[in-house]
Amino acid sequence: MSDYKPVPVEAAREIAEKYDKSIVIIFSHDPVHALMHTTTYGTNPQNKELKADFEDYRLDQARKLLASLRTARAYIGGDGSKNETLRRIDETIETAARFLK
Repeated sequence: MSDYKPVPVEAAREIAEKYDKSIVIIFSHDPVHALMHTTTYGTNPQNKELKADFEDYRLDQARKLLASLRTARAYIGGDGSKNETLRRIDETIETAARFLK
């Protein structure tokens, strides 16, 4: 497996400068490492604070979604090893749980 490569802040800064934006948030998924990554950039202290608040909000919403997925999966029941759709749901829940630790 190759080393994990996050999107650098420099890339977000370049986008902000090129498109005249004060806050840039990049969400990326690395399928090899099964990771979601967020790269953020803010042009001043207030914008940096806003982007941090957004990240906290995003993580909170993702944790709520994960709880809902677990509840729905428990309601559905069944053996994920014998059903492709259930297996994929189980894998998605596991991946999300690792990301949200």
